[in-house]
Amino acid sequence: ARNNVHRDLRQRHLRQKPDGQVPGRQSLSGSHLDAFVVEQALLALEPAALEVSLQVAADVQARRDELHAHWRQRLERAKFEADRAFRQYNVVDPENRLVARGLERRWEQALAEEQLLRDAYAREAAEAPKVLTDVEREGIRAIARDLPSLWHAETTTVRDRQTVLRHLIDSVAVTVD
Repeated sequence: ARNNVHRDLRQRHLRQKPDGQVPGRQSLSGSHLDAFVVEQALLALEPAALEVSLQVAADVQARRDELHAHWRQRLERAKFEADRAFRQYNVVDPENRLVARGLERRWEQALAEEQLLRDAYAREAAEAPKVLTDVEREGIRAIARDLPSLWHAETTTVRDRQTVLRHLIDSVAVTVD
């Protein structure tokens, strides 16, 4: 009977308070807490996100420049080898046909290797992403400035959001003043 009276009192209090809270007890909606945590995380990310996105663009460009320099060196080496093979062929005595044929084959092989390398570089350059344009850089800046849209985009999964928050937040402690 005592439990029934306690239950009845509780039910009366619940009916009296429109939000369903029992007097003397405090509650906090999980959705409000989640929204607050997300807001704070996005605020923490905003300045860093822009800086990171611009650094990524700079790193991509630096990597492209390194690859281009590497290809230039390989092409220069192949051209040098072809030129050297030609000079050796050119100075041989024509009467020494056996040596001339061997040097001619070596020259032709060096030219073929140089051409293969040029073709490979052309394919690589055609397939490689182009340098970021000012419009693309501005697009990166816009995304970084509008992290809430990216956060709430349909393509951003709950798992993605949780992963980001786990990297940013160790724990959430709620205290009441």
